[in-house]
Amino acid sequence: MDEGSVIDIRAAKPDLTPLQGRDAKVRKIVIGESPTADDPEPIDLPGLPAFESDYRGLTHLYLWRTRALQRLPALPRGQQVIEIRDAPDLTAVKNLPATLESIVIEDCPALNVLPELDGCSWPRLTELSLAGCTGIDPQWIHGLIRAAPVLHHLDLSRCTQVERLPGQLPVGLQRLELNGCAALRGLPVLPVGLHRLGLREASALEAIPDLSGLAALDYLDLAFTRALRGLPELPPTSSEADGGERIRPRSLFLFGSGITQPPASEHGEHPNDNVALSTREYQSDVALIGRGTVRRCKLLLLGNGGAGKTCLALNLNPHYRLDNDYRGSTHGIQLWDWPDYEADTGNANLGVNLHLWDFGGQEIYHSTHRLFVRHGSVFIVLWDPAQDGQQPAPEGAHQDVWQPLRYWLDYIEAECPYQQPLVAVVCSHQGDRWRSDDQTTNHALKAELQARLREQLGDEYVERVPLFVFDSVHDRGEKKALSAWIARSVGQIVQSQGSVVPTHWEIAQDLVEGWLRRQTGHHDQADGSPTDETVPLDERRLGFEQFHTRLREAIDRRLATPDALTSFERLRRHWDQGRFLSEQRVRRVLSFLTHSGWLYWTPALADAQVIIDQPWALALVYACLNRDPDSFVYKRLTEQHGRFSLEDLKQWCTYELDGLGPDDERLLLSFMESLGVCLRLSQRWRVQPAVDDLWISPTHLPPAETLGAALELTSTNASDQVDARQLHRGHWFAILRAVCARYGDSAVYARDACLLRGTSYRWTGEPGEWRARLRFTLDQLDSHGRAKPPGLGGRIDIEFAGPEADERIAELKAFVKAFLPGSERLAADAVARFDQAFIEPGADAKRVFFSYAWDPEEGQGVYTEPVEVLQAALLPYQASGQLGLLRDTLAMRPGDYISRYVAESGAETTDWVVVFSSDRYWRSWYCLMELVSLRRALESQHKRVQDCVLFIEQRSGRFESAADVRGAMDYWRQQSRETLLSRFPPAMHNRSLDPEHLRDQYLSVIDWASGVMGDVLDCRR
Repeated sequence: MDEGSVIDIRAAKPDLTPLQGRDAKVRKIVIGESPTADDPEPIDLPGLPAFESDYRGLTHLYLWRTRALQRLPALPRGQQVIEIRDAPDLTAVKNLPATLESIVIEDCPALNVLPELDGCSWPRLTELSLAGCTGIDPQWIHGLIRAAPVLHHLDLSRCTQVERLPGQLPVGLQRLELNGCAALRGLPVLPVGLHRLGLREASALEAIPDLSGLAALDYLDLAFTRALRGLPELPPTSSEADGGERIRPRSLFLFGSGITQPPASEHGEHPNDNVALSTREYQSDVALIGRGTVRRCKLLLLGNGGAGKTCLALNLNPHYRLDNDYRGSTHGIQLWDWPDYEADTGNANLGVNLHLWDFGGQEIYHSTHRLFVRHGSVFIVLWDPAQDGQQPAPEGAHQDVWQPLRYWLDYIEAECPYQQPLVAVVCSHQGDRWRSDDQTTNHALKAELQARLREQLGDEYVERVPLFVFDSVHDRGEKKALSAWIARSVGQIVQSQGSVVPTHWEIAQDLVEGWLRRQTGHHDQADGSPTDETVPLDERRLGFEQFHTRLREAIDRRLATPDALTSFERLRRHWDQGRFLSEQRVRRVLSFLTHSGWLYWTPALADAQVIIDQPWALALVYACLNRDPDSFVYKRLTEQHGRFSLEDLKQWCTYELDGLGPDDERLLLSFMESLGVCLRLSQRWRVQPAVDDLWISPTHLPPAETLGAALELTSTNASDQVDARQLHRGHWFAILRAVCARYGDSAVYARDACLLRGTSYRWTGEPGEWRARLRFTLDQLDSHGRAKPPGLGGRIDIEFAGPEADERIAELKAFVKAFLPGSERLAADAVARFDQAFIEPGADAKRVFFSYAWDPEEGQGVYTEPVEVLQAALLPYQASGQLGLLRDTLAMRPGDYISRYVAESGAETTDWVVVFSSDRYWRSWYCLMELVSLRRALESQHKRVQDCVLFIEQRSGRFESAADVRGAMDYWRQQSRETLLSRFPPAMHNRSLDPEHLRDQYLSVIDWASGVMGDVLDCRR
């Protein structure tokens, strides 16, 4: 490739004069900002030259984020690569030369005119991506696939028009991406050499072919395949040379799928949780000790106070009577057990323990709901039309507004962001209008209410949320239809939670069920507070080890009893006097029991304790959240601007907390933190020395308007805002929690605002005092412009004062969005970037530098997964200022070169370097340049690689002998001159750089790399 062989046009208002000539020497044309750049600007490109005649030597064409381009001119006969990304106006591609090796045309939804395929073939085509091109005829796609016999990489993601693939795929296909293909109904037999299969959000797919013969399969993404019920047979594990086992696939994603085996508790907590290992452990346990069954579901009743939730629970549940068990409006939580409920699974009825959760409707309790609604539940929202546009009479301690109906549906959607929850609306208090003997009147009433519902909710909800009219007090209305819907929904949830579990999980269900039954009658059903002081605390909560012991004893008792209907013979054979029940297996049991609603557990609870009696724990939380303006607790909390210590709570709530020991006190505070109703202030940032830890109750913070100058900015250099239709106070509290953890008392907090401030940026120590203010506002108008009470939807305004305002405001905006619905996939990176930019290091903080191979197109694959895991483990230490994490995705700015980034981002003062060694790493020019630059920087500070570099070896990146080093070096020395130069990024191909200089630089890096590889051997020894 000669000088002048590249045309590179990047500016948003480009100078297109380089395209006006004719140059047969041009090999590569790049127009537009790289797709990996942060928020790249689009380029207006009304037309292109006649490539076929004016640039006959062209081999590589890259068009990124263009506008106004409608037709792609004919390409020259020797074209090898065409890459067009984000060209929404493109409608036609003239030709696709048979010499093409890579065709990438993505996010061009208007493209529908393509060349004829009859008699054509692409014998060299190895990569084909048409992701997001929804206008292309599926039959044309099939024809192109059949005409590309050596295809290795096929990406049809977001092609919602694709229902099926050709009956036979290319035998050499290694990567198949069908993410977001919502109409995809089935798959053909897959090639045995397939490495990666992406089916995320293929929501209509009901079955997948047997994968057991795909020994090379390393990555399988089934997240959000909601119609999929069965996990396909996976490749068997194989033995490794070092005695371990190789699991295939190594990356498996099941979150949000409809798969019932393994159960939902094994699908991960987030969409990108890799559950390959836990899935294999689940399968191994079921095969080893036999199958148990799931028998638990939650029915959550939500709605305004006085809407009829308690009456509905008592009416539906045959174990209670409305005239005997109703004790007034719920303040707190009431739990109604239905142990012999019959769920409708479609094929048969299934005996289930149904738990009815009746939450107080007052807003004070809404933050506590969110902890429980995310796991498998059926929802009923009670609606009393008489409350529309009205507010209740003053009620004292629990006074709150009546929310519009849409608030509750938005609330459920916001708290279940990864699934479409099962929700119904029950219109209550209509007994005087319902006529059991006059169906015409009833149909008219239903139509009237349906129209009113549509006006409030719009088509978005009305089409998929059923409405039932039922007055529980008078027992009039559509009770039979409502009961049938509940039975079907419970059956669906139970099946999604897992149709099969290991037998020791079933025994754990029986154990906890016994505990809960013994507690029946020990609660005042009006507020959840204990009435029988003889109830021992160890029936309400257990330490992790205590639970472990009791579960082991329960299994021992079960195994000592002759089997009746259920066989535990396989569990007996492998029980090994209880050694089978490892700590990891107990954790998985507790996760399953939490998902099913039997108890509450998370490793974040103090000492990993287990909460058996959830109403007891919630009652203690409510005692500390008193909002009666005349109460002692409310006055003290507001006087202290929402701040409190454990000693404060013990003084203010003497009666409620009496009898709690230190373990229970820590459990209470950690439970409150899990609920999000109190936020811990980081000790790292404590302005005033204090002995006690401090927390903030966000509901007791003062409003911003009362803080005056404390929240003011001296000036505003930049501002922006984040709008969110489903914004809720819980999202704002999550942002405040993150700020509390990072800034403690150095920040200023209000109920609806906070102020951050600092004196330097980034870990490079760039000077400059800065301030940032966040303001939280809920929408005050409904869709008709009328005033409405606080609900969902609103915005967060961001203001910034200080140097580098534009870059800082962008990082603050990404940080805020990380806590809002719809941003979960990018949240971790956004928070890490914020920490990198804004968190000032402590005096003794350590710097850790990550060096690894990363393929941006693959995202979180096998090469980056260990990096993500280690980063997630270290982020809390970075957030508290104890550690500085340097990683390219966090610290590099657009346009940075890796060598400059390594030298200028603190490599010279790095304490530790973590190198993730893999085959891809040692064959990546960028990684090689990064590591050589790093070694040079360390040597300039007289630091040895052996003293501060940790090599984490993946199986493909081991250097065990000098022969391994020689083999890696031979790979580089055998590269041709053209290949060497082609590895440089397009931005480095400009006329100011001499190609010979580039080649010399390249060879110099290789020479240095041999020394680095020798260091690897030294580190291993």
